Amino acid sequence: MATGPFVRRKPALLPAAIQVPWSGEAGGPVGLLSPETGALTLAFDHADILAMAVLRLRGKLDYSDVGFAFLPELFTLRQLQDVHEAILGTSLNKPAFRRGQLDKGWLTATGAHEAGTAYRPAELYRFQRP
Repeated sequence: MATGPFVRRKPALLPAAIQVPWSGEAGGPVGLLSPETGALTLAFDHADILAMAVLRLRGKLDYSDVGFAFLPELFTLRQLQDVHEAILGTSLNKPAFRRGQLDKGWLTATGAHEAGTAYRPAELYRFQRP
């Protein structure tokens, strides 16, 4: 991980991973893991606030465009599925996911393909506001 001089002087600014021990919309406590020190303690009710943010993000994923905020302007369906899987905390069926996303009408095929791949390049898509 590349860090600038400011981050090296302020170790509290290092990125942390959110540990969500539950799947779906079950809810419950969440934690933070630092790549250097392990588990981090959150002050006051911040663990609850973070858990609510995860629940809201998971809840809005299917009917809003929130998932596209984590993607570049042009993306592959695999990248879109990776975002959904990361947010939901579970793996998704590839054909069903792709069919569902294309059926929503939110994606526009650009006709361009990935560059620099050692395998068959995937088609690039663009998000089109509904």
